Amino acid sequence: MNATFTPVPFETGSARRPKRGAMYGANYVSQYKEDLQLMFDRGVEDIRKRMSAATMLRALQEKYPNEFALPNESHIKQAISRMKAQRQRQNTGTSSRYWPKPEHIEFFNEIAPQNMDIELAFQEFRKTFNLQSDEAPNMMQFTYQLSKTNKTNQSKRYRPGSY
Repeated sequence: MNATFTPVPFETGSARRPKRGAMYGANYVSQYKEDLQLMFDRGVEDIRKRMSAATMLRALQEKYPNEFALPNESHIKQAISRMKAQRQRQNTGTSSRYWPKPEHIEFFNEIAPQNMDIELAFQEFRKTFNLQSDEAPNMMQFTYQLSKTNKTNQSKRYRPGSY
C-alpha cells in the first residue's frame, strides 16, 4: 500500500468562528417583527390570547402559506424575551439590573452602622428617594442589599492582630 496523503489547501482564517449573532445561519425574525409584536401585544392585553413560540410560528405559517423562510421557534422565543424585557423597562423606567444606584449605596453605607429596624429603614429609604411602591425594590431586595453592606463594612473595620 503506497498511498500518499495530499493535504487540502485551506485559506488562512477559514476555521475562524463567525461574528456574534451570525453563528447559526439566517435569522428571519426581522422580516416578521411586526406580526410577532402584534401577537405579543394581543397577549399582553388579554391573557387568554397569549401565544407560545410554537403557536406564533403556526400563525405565521397560516398567514404566509407559501413562505419557507420563516423564523424557527428558538428565534421566536428570543424575540419574545426581548419584547418582555423591553416592556418591563418601559413599565419601570429602568432595568432591575441597575439597582442599587450609587446614591442608594451611599444611603446603605450611612444606615448600616445604625442597626435600625429593617422595616423602618425600608420606609426611610422610600421616603428619602421619593419612591412609589412600583418603583422601589421589594423588601427582600432591600434586606439583601443592607446585609451585603453590613458585611462589607464589617470586613473594613480594623481588627487587632490582623494585617
